[in-house]
Order: sequence, then C-alpha cells, then structure tokens
Amino acid sequence: MRRGFVRFIAQCASQIPIPHTKTANNSAISKLVDKILCAKRSDSDADVSALENKIDQVVYSLYDYTPEEITIVQENTV
Repeated sequence: MRRGFVRFIAQCASQIPIPHTKTANNSAISKLVDKILCAKRSDSDADVSALENKIDQVVYSLYDYTPEEITIVQENTV
C-alpha cells in the first residue's frame, strides 16, 4: 500500500494454511526462542543464526516441505 503501510484483510489471511502442531513442536520452538532472546539480552550482536535455522527446520517439518521446497524458501528469504 502507499507509504509502506500494510493492510490486513481477514478474508485473505484466513486462506493461509496453519498446521496443527504437537505439544513437542511448540515446546521445541519455545525453547529455541527463549535461547535466542537470552543470547540477545546478554549480547545484542550475538549470532543466533544456528538457533534460527533450527526453528526453520521445525517449521519445514510441520508443513511437510520437500527438500526442493525448502531450497525455494531459503533462496527467497530476505
């Protein structure tokens, strides 16, 4: 939209597939996020890319991405 604003349209957002997750996946992601936040609190320049990659892997498994789909996502990540 103009001036960099984003417009939320519920009808469009409702079409985004949200997988049902198991408690183990929620816990794994939560623990990784906590580690990232802790690292950033102690050192704002901390390299947390390995932890972020682990979160990515959990998400890829939730959506049952193929290796080809993972490559596409990784190549188009900003």
